[in-house]
Amino acid sequence: MLYGDVPIIREETIRELVDKSIEKGEKATILTSRIKNPTGYGRIIRDKDGKILKIIEEKDLEEKQKRINEINTGIYCFDIQTLMETIEEIKPNNNQKEYYLTDVIGIISEKRRNSIRISCKR
Repeated sequence: MLYGDVPIIREETIRELVDKSIEKGEKATILTSRIKNPTGYGRIIRDKDGKILKIIEEKDLEEKQKRINEINTGIYCFDIQTLMETIEEIKPNNNQKEYYLTDVIGIISEKRRNSIRISCKR
């Protein structure tokens, strides 16, 4: 799954995302990238062990979180059953009172289902 306004992405990157997700039996796989100026992007929030906990959109970030430079590229691979079950749990608990697809990652993480990330190659 990817957003319609994603910049040019290499076919090999998408293939790697899908292949690793299938190979490891992941419920969710997300493509992330580290950039110098992450302004405007949702940030990847991790625990002390590096596990992805959630994605926080730019408008909902606390000041400290704005310094995080690992961003959500908007490219995912989901187990469809997990996605369909989880999408129903999304709530508009954010500053905009909107339903964020990115909240699926946090919900999956809370349920201790596996999710991994693949770094975007430049």
